[in-house]
Amino acid sequence: MQRLLACFILAILLIPYSVYPRWYKGNTHTHTINSDGDSSPDAVARWYKEHDYDFVVITDHNFLTPVHGLNGLLAAEEKFLVLSGEELTHRFESPPGRTFALHLNAINLSRTLPPAGGGSVHEVLQANLDSVNAAGALAQINHPNFHWSISAENLYNLKGYVLFEIWNTSTNCNNLGGGGYPGTEALWDSVLTMGRLVYAVASDDAHEFKVQGPQYSNPGGGFVQVRADSLEPKAL
Repeated sequence: MQRLLACFILAILLIPYSVYPRWYKGNTHTHTINSDGDSSPDAVARWYKEHDYDFVVITDHNFLTPVHGLNGLLAAEEKFLVLSGEELTHRFESPPGRTFALHLNAINLSRTLPPAGGGSVHEVLQANLDSVNAAGALAQINHPNFHWSISAENLYNLKGYVLFEIWNTSTNCNNLGGGGYPGTEALWDSVLTMGRLVYAVASDDAHEFKVQGPQYSNPGGGFVQVRADSLEPKAL
């Protein structure tokens, strides 16, 4: 028995390290000058590489920033990767003059998607989720407490997503709640209690890389760890 156990352990040790799943640190939500960021795509991607991230998803508002050239410049096998993405963004007014700001990410997207409109929170978000899924991308609902736009009931009733942004270090995202509105952790707890399996993620939603301070949406405040077989888009 001991000899058999020793042979098993030796066989495990001889398996190349590359076949084991690894943990990769990444950010799924950030911006460049192609929407409302202050830095070029290469400067943004370089920031994450130089700060020991394994991957970053560039998610400009209603625009798909090309990443092929960025990967040609910065990607390294099993060390760093830039993924394509878009933050589908839609705002609408609803009586009595309330503004709703609805944002969701499409991760690993191949073409720009036009944001869908609609007359209600559910209608807008569901139409955009359907569009993201039809395009073969991964959907992530962003900062539900931005403008206090998305309720637990909204999150529960929507179909076609599993990622929900529980922490966003951009300004005005109201992660902790206030004014009678629950924090994002309480929203998540409510959705889980209602029986819907949704995974929470954190991101920095960075916009400002050139200036620093609590009044700015700086990088580095939120990230995810993904366990995958390789540092490739489909594996992640």
